[in-house]
Amino acid sequence: LLGGLTVLSVLRPRTAPGPSADLLAEEGAAKEGVQAAKGSTREKLQQALRKLSIVQAQLEAANGDQQDYPLPKYLEDASTSGKIMLAVTGASGVGKSSLVNSLRKVRDNDPDAAQTGIKETTMEPSMYSFRADQGILNQRFYRSFEEGMELRPKEQVVLHNVSEKVDGCQAEVISTKHEKVKVRLDGGSVLDVDLTQVAGKPLDVVAWDLP
Repeated sequence: LLGGLTVLSVLRPRTAPGPSADLLAEEGAAKEGVQAAKGSTREKLQQALRKLSIVQAQLEAANGDQQDYPLPKYLEDASTSGKIMLAVTGASGVGKSSLVNSLRKVRDNDPDAAQTGIKETTMEPSMYSFRADQGILNQRFYRSFEEGMELRPKEQVVLHNVSEKVDGCQAEVISTKHEKVKVRLDGGSVLDVDLTQVAGKPLDVVAWDLP
């Protein structure tokens, strides 16, 4: 099944598709560093200029990547969705769609399954989501909770440092007050946890079945 298949994880690398927000922020910080160093020693100014030069070289490479490897049309909307995307590609008939279904733990004849067949059946790139309670990749990834990140009622969060039974589970935010968060687990249980026990917000994982 895996012969001839290439599984690629698309996690928005530093230089694709184009300069990242982090890289642009680094450039701004480096420019500020140069301005601050102008009133300091020559050595500090040279260090700041070298740092700016490195960042600008990375930006030039990122812009080059964007021109040489433009973002495919089908990924224009998905690339800004915040999802973790897996791409499965390979020769005709090697089992790409079957692998996508296997990863998602769905049968080939399920309504939302990727279409399979002896001949090539995937004619256009198709994105498939993982079911909430199935699939080997569900509830494995989350965006770490950072200072200043807001939690709103009905949002999903991932818990940690609560108990062995609860750690790693997703929960729905009911309310927040100061450093306390009231959440509801999938089974309906309600817990009061500290903000430090919120690991982050879960990230959706999707699989792209490519021709």
